[in-house]
Order: sequence, then structure tokens, then C-alpha cells
Amino acid sequence: MDRGTDARYIFDNRVKPLSGGYIGVVNRSQEDIVKGKDIKATLEFERDFFNKHDNAQLINRLKEEVRMHLTNLEKELNNFENVYPREKKDTIRLIFNIIYDLQQNFEIEMGSLSSNYIHNARLSHGAKIRHIFQEVLVCFSLIGSIQS
Repeated sequence: MDRGTDARYIFDNRVKPLSGGYIGVVNRSQEDIVKGKDIKATLEFERDFFNKHDNAQLINRLKEEVRMHLTNLEKELNNFENVYPREKKDTIRLIFNIIYDLQQNFEIEMGSLSSNYIHNARLSHGAKIRHIFQEVLVCFSLIGSIQS
């Protein structure tokens, strides 16, 4: 290509898409050949072009940003070891704790399930469950009908 040719649409992978994209190289143009520019001068020009180009600086800056954020994310992830265990026995313990917490919260929400006495001012447990399914969880059936 000669000076002034805009190949951005090719390098943006819009003409003939390649999975890895394209890599640009700076070669001698027809003008350089006519003027007698030698290969050594062309290589120096290419090196200077890529070293001084904004993209080269941007890539280095992005690499540093990614390294910094990865380090911070690794530290943050290590804080979650208690929440997301890595060993199978700890995972089973976590599941049992979640089920236990669910049971406790259910009993608090529904009232004591061991009581045979039902206070007149409160709904029976069956009525509460029916209310949850018909009024509260109705949104889940709506979501299913929207998706289909």
C-alpha cells in the first residue's frame, strides 16, 4: 500500500474476518522503491513507527492495568475462601449450612412448626404457603411465559 491508504477496515477484521485478526507490517512502498530507499532504512522506519505509535504505548499500559487488577482480584478472591470452599468436604458442609439457614428462616417466617396451637389472629401454615405460591411466586410463572 502507498502512503495515505487507509486499511483500518481490513485491520478491524471487517473485510475478510480471521479468527486471530490481522497484523500490520510496514514495508517499502512503491514510492520508497522508486526513490531507492534501502531495506536497512525501511527496517529502522518500521521499528520507529511501532515504538512511537500510540497503540504500542496503549498495549503496554493495558498490560500493566490488567496485571494490577488481576493482583487485586486474586486478593479479593482469597477473601471468599470461606464462602466458596475448594475441597469437597468443605463444600458439603457449606451446603448443609445453607439448608439449615433456609430451614431456620422458613420457621421464623412461618412461625413455629412444632406448635399444634394456631392463633386465630394468624393464618394457618397451609394458608401462608398457599399465599406464597399464589401471590409472591407468581412472578416466576410470568418470567417463564415471557421467555417462551
